[in-house]
Amino acid sequence: VTGRDQLSDLGHSFNRMIRSLRELLRVSAEKERLDQEMAIAASVQARLFPRAMPQCDTLDLAAGVCQPARIVSGDYFDYFEIRPGLIAFVVADVCGKGVSAALLMSNLQAHLRSRALSDAPPFNPPFNEDNEPRDLRALVSHVNQRMVEASPDSSYVTMFYAEYDEAASVMRYVNAGHNPPLLLTASQCKKLEEGGTVVGLFRESVYELGEVALAADDVFVAYTDGLLEARNPQEEEIGEERLAEWLAALRDQPAETIKQRLLEQVAAWTENAEQEDDLTLLVWRKR
Repeated sequence: VTGRDQLSDLGHSFNRMIRSLRELLRVSAEKERLDQEMAIAASVQARLFPRAMPQCDTLDLAAGVCQPARIVSGDYFDYFEIRPGLIAFVVADVCGKGVSAALLMSNLQAHLRSRALSDAPPFNPPFNEDNEPRDLRALVSHVNQRMVEASPDSSYVTMFYAEYDEAASVMRYVNAGHNPPLLLTASQCKKLEEGGTVVGLFRESVYELGEVALAADDVFVAYTDGLLEARNPQEEEIGEERLAEWLAALRDQPAETIKQRLLEQVAAWTENAEQEDDLTLLVWRKR
């Protein structure tokens, strides 16, 4: 091999190295740009979650929590005052994860809040001319139709929407295909299942109304499937039965304590493994 051949090979190697460095710099710059955009998206999404809890003397309400599996989440929780003495609660889960799910979640939040706070009948005033409560079935049907228009094909949202009537000590709700929240009373652990199918998939979906009377010390827990499906190293999921057992042992605790203990138990169950799905939790206790 001549010295000229060696110089030629060295030159080719150098050129390849330069091209590799340029590609590395390009990829690094692109990753930095994407990281910045994701950080902005996460910051914007955080502002969609409620910053303050509604004033309600008869509820001990823990601050809701959403733990995304990625930087942004497709889960959604909310609570807000419709009028004094009437509080709305929402927990929802957009199919999928990441930015696309987060965009659909923000769409849901806008439609739901707008309609729930609207003065248009049949949602307001709180009671119609026949002195009947607000029609939550019509509210969820309206949101469903708007989400069908806004969602890509095969995209959908599971959602639990409820309104707590403080004067009547009653919660009315519609469960649109969501994991049923649990209501722990002195005598039972009740699944809140009445409602219908998911939101955003079928334009003509029909929903039923659920209603529960509330007593002092009843505990309400709503969550997304990221909690139920969290796995331990043996690939066992937490599941509904185990969650109910955990809650039964915590029922006498304040709402914030129940929330924190549940999150600790999930972390212990998974041994702090990387989270596979978004996890959202909303807890309150009736005073």
